[in-house]
Amino acid sequence: MGLFSDRFGRRTIIICLSSLHIIASFVTAFASNYTMFVMVRFFVGGSIHAVWSAYFILMAELVPSSSARSFCGGVLNFGWNIGSLFMTSMAYFFR
Repeated sequence: MGLFSDRFGRRTIIICLSSLHIIASFVTAFASNYTMFVMVRFFVGGSIHAVWSAYFILMAELVPSSSARSFCGGVLNFGWNIGSLFMTSMAYFFR
């Protein structure tokens, strides 16, 4: 998706593929067989990685200094970790 991001803009790619990710994630719940489930999950996985790479590059372009870029890259990854810790604690306390 890097070439599409350069051609159409990172914001456009992030919005379009985030929408695809949301729709495909919703459709996953209604998959009627294994083949449909795997096909839909393909779009879920592909779209989130494309969004993530465009989002990371957009952040790197907006942050001026290289030392702040590494810090901001780490902060972007905190969301995944905090979400995982939150879901784990919710699963532990609400069995």
